[in-house]
Amino acid sequence: MITVVLATMGLLLAWVNPAFAVQAHGDPEGIFSHQLGHLLFAIGMVYMLFRVHRSTLQTPGWREFRIFLWLIILWNVQTFIGHWLLKYVTPDHFVLTNGHIVAFRADNPLDWYLYFCRFDHLLLVPAFFFLFRALNRWRAQA
Repeated sequence: MITVVLATMGLLLAWVNPAFAVQAHGDPEGIFSHQLGHLLFAIGMVYMLFRVHRSTLQTPGWREFRIFLWLIILWNVQTFIGHWLLKYVTPDHFVLTNGHIVAFRADNPLDWYLYFCRFDHLLLVPAFFFLFRALNRWRAQA
């Protein structure tokens, strides 16, 4: 019986279409729903930060969790602005080689801010580091 189940699962997995990590959004609904997602995510993190701030949770790990929340909020704001600014940059700012973007030409402060917004990992990686630290401290208490 287990062999039939495993064989069936294997066949189903073999017929699955690939799911790519980066997918283009169709205009204009795709970017609107994507931006709405960033907005709702940021609002949810602000609410969580408010709840954690008002509580009396002072045990180890909560400070790191607050830092995580702040960094995630900042990441959402930065990414939201970056997506919004992208529609105001002309295509000639992007340098293409073989159909791939290899460089970006920044001529004014708006271009530089858009370029800065592409470095969202500078907020996201430390955010998850602090989340990991908070979870480790909570696990050590249990």
